[in-house]
Amino acid sequence: GDLLRKLLLSNTLVFPFALLALRGPGRRQLLLALIWLSALTVLYPRFGEIHAMGHLPFAAVMSGIVLAKALPELPNWRAWDTPRLALAGLSIGIGIGWLWTGAASYLHTPLGPGAILAYDEFKSLAAELNQRKAAGDTLFALPETDSTPQLHPLTGMPAPGVWVKGWRWYFRAERVPQRLTAEWESDPPNWIVVFPALIRADNVGIRDLLAIVAARYELQFIADEVYGHGRPEVYRLVAGGE
Repeated sequence: GDLLRKLLLSNTLVFPFALLALRGPGRRQLLLALIWLSALTVLYPRFGEIHAMGHLPFAAVMSGIVLAKALPELPNWRAWDTPRLALAGLSIGIGIGWLWTGAASYLHTPLGPGAILAYDEFKSLAAELNQRKAAGDTLFALPETDSTPQLHPLTGMPAPGVWVKGWRWYFRAERVPQRLTAEWESDPPNWIVVFPALIRADNVGIRDLLAIVAARYELQFIADEVYGHGRPEVYRLVAGGE
């Protein structure tokens, strides 16, 4: 997907750097490549942009060294041998890819040019919640993913107590849903926003929380489609359900 494309573009010059380091005296620069390699390990088991950040500074430094060595050779391009011409063609292709990655954020999308994904798509839902909330209200999203927690700052409604990511591996530990269930018995959130499209069938632990929603909450409205998240269902705690 898009993340894989970004990773390939940002790391394309790492291999030429390794070749230059192997040919250099002392091969000290290979240490940089080894640190880069170790920083890549955080991509497992969560393959995501946040987990890719660790290796990017090292990839940037290595790419800069390759370009610094290549640019002084440009005036003599007519005398280049096949490997240098191949590297030049590769660099041009990478440059176009880098420019495209930067420009893609400003192309037309359903959210409009320059939109901040995982933030702007929640503004309409947050505006509706802000019209309906009362002072001191709390909120919880099911599931709390990498993006749905944006509803907390957009509405000014925090979670009532323990906050936990909604991915299934967080709920595999029995104590997680048990603690949330116990807390919600005495201090339930006033609002719960359920994203059915994001709840996986194998996320067994989250079912206890959905049972509480069914028993103690009333559906207020089903919001319009949120880009990439489906249509969220917004529930409010029934009076006397505290």
